[in-house]
Amino acid sequence: MKSRRLTGFTLFEIVIALMIFSLLVVAVYFSVDASIQAASTLAERQMATRSEDSFERFLREGFINLPGEAGVELVSKDRGQLGRSIELIIRNASSCFGSDTIGVPGSGVVLATVPDGKGSSRFSILRFPDRLTDQEVTKAIETGEWVPVLPGITSLRWRFWQDDRRAFLETWGKNNGRPDAVELTYSVDNGEPITSFFRLPKIGNGRVSVK
Repeated sequence: MKSRRLTGFTLFEIVIALMIFSLLVVAVYFSVDASIQAASTLAERQMATRSEDSFERFLREGFINLPGEAGVELVSKDRGQLGRSIELIIRNASSCFGSDTIGVPGSGVVLATVPDGKGSSRFSILRFPDRLTDQEVTKAIETGEWVPVLPGITSLRWRFWQDDRRAFLETWGKNNGRPDAVELTYSVDNGEPITSFFRLPKIGNGRVSVK
């Protein structure tokens, strides 16, 4: 009488199969995780790029539409609880830099870096009423309501171009008149510096034009 031979997997074969299956699961997990991280990084970069593009359009439209009487002044000082800020003060600019959307009356505009308490700053805008003295403008800057435009600013520099001198100036006072163009160089979240050049309207013969 023939004996029956049992068929099936041995314990060793089952262990090997489980090990191979585990390795496949780990490989799939890391592959999917890497894809998710790459997609997340790409999405964050695209959002940042869109924010920077919108920020630049906001500034470009503001500078292009500056009225003939608008004046420019750069101020860098310690604002107490606000910390040190770099402020571009533009007087007589009632129709520029989102005046219709911000909802604060007045012709003066301050474009500034406002420290966020986390090691970086928010590029923000503030409007102040007409005909304020320098002291009143300072008080408005310290106590006014800032509207954030772009967060995560880790460095920022303004420069001012004069056509007749063919040179950039690092500072600009309110008695300097108006520059022919302004240059802004900034970094977001310690990224690569971004430089933007904004031509201001030319004033002459009673008309304002943009070159």
